[in-house]
Amino acid sequence: MLLTEADQQSQPEKILIAAFEVISSKGYANVSTRDIADKAGVVLSQLNYYFKNKEGLFKEVVRMMVDKYL
Repeated sequence: MLLTEADQQSQPEKILIAAFEVISSKGYANVSTRDIADKAGVVLSQLNYYFKNKEGLFKEVVRMMVDKYL
């Protein structure tokens, strides 16, 4: 069985990518952590385990984008 790129991503990576997509489309103020967890296909407790809260997750999304493009 071949693994897709999504299957090979770690849970934090899936969450970060989902957060970027949801925040990009709805805006930070209009997104809940539940929206992000649903998009990533993880339970909310995993999001909180890796990133503590919405602000911590947003900081990591920004850091990911800076690392990628700068």
